[in-house]
Amino acid sequence: MLNYVWLGLLMLGIGVALSTDIVDKTNNKYQNGEALPIEIIFEDSIDEFDSKSYNVIIQVDKEEFNNFYKTEIINKVSQSSKITFDKTKNKSLIFFNVTEDSPEFWKGMAKISGKEKDLTGEITLGNRISSTTFTGSIILEEIAFARMKEVSNSALEYAGIAVNIALGLIGIKIDIFESNFPFVKARVVFELVVMICFLTFFERKQ
Repeated sequence: MLNYVWLGLLMLGIGVALSTDIVDKTNNKYQNGEALPIEIIFEDSIDEFDSKSYNVIIQVDKEEFNNFYKTEIINKVSQSSKITFDKTKNKSLIFFNVTEDSPEFWKGMAKISGKEKDLTGEITLGNRISSTTFTGSIILEEIAFARMKEVSNSALEYAGIAVNIALGLIGIKIDIFESNFPFVKARVVFELVVMICFLTFFERKQ
């Protein structure tokens, strides 16, 4: 009977997560592919950009941020970041670690992206405002299937606990469910579903 409960809860969670992700995708909740206007402040005066990395601070007006992400932050965003220019590819990338002062929306995006603390994207420089400040815009990495990832992570967590308890009885402990590799997580979730289905089928035969 317990197998039916586990399987039912897992399928229900997957169904709700998938439907929520479809709605988020349709509404483009995370603004995938859209450019957010920003100001870029360099540490030193810049006359010409070389193919290297620069430490900067990006700033976003709260009204601009709220309109873009449909949030309600109350302070201007000021985020320490690193910009890398590559003249050979005519491409500029941005990287930053979210902190306690980062908007909650960005913290959530970073967690969904898999590494919990960082976000990456492409950056475009606009007009020079001063010797150290430029206008610009960023397009952050694409965020998709956020709720499905939460469900799979929860399934992995419970599966890991169950397996570690079982193996602990014979003196073995593993941490494979803490892996950051998506294909490992996907395989474990698949095997968990197959195991529950098999146990349910076996129980019905008894």
